[in-house]
Amino acid sequence: MSLATVRDISNTCQIGFGYSAVEDCRTAFFIQVNFQLLCRESEGTVSTSINMSDQRPLSGRHVKWKLEKYKGSVELDDSGRGQLRLISVRSLKEERLRLTVGNDFVMQLAGEVDRILTPRSWCH
Repeated sequence: MSLATVRDISNTCQIGFGYSAVEDCRTAFFIQVNFQLLCRESEGTVSTSINMSDQRPLSGRHVKWKLEKYKGSVELDDSGRGQLRLISVRSLKEERLRLTVGNDFVMQLAGEVDRILTPRSWCH
């Protein structure tokens, strides 16, 4: 199960705070992406699957994110988990989400983001 959530908001005039109840009513999409960043302790190509003992969460790291024209940043929790939320005029499930930590980045479709295992260089 993907951690990404995209929910159709049928009418912005029904949202409440920050939106008019009578003007410029339109359909909008609430996008929430929950993700977890882990790095692997081993290097190189492995012939067996990487188990949990070979993975370490990127806890407390600052992550910049970009999804289409939207961007922001988030601090990862102790488990390497982060969340981004936004409202868009259309679904962004099929758009690439870019997550950047320092000089390293990873891209994945927003609707498929879940647990991302990064190379050892991300551990530091």
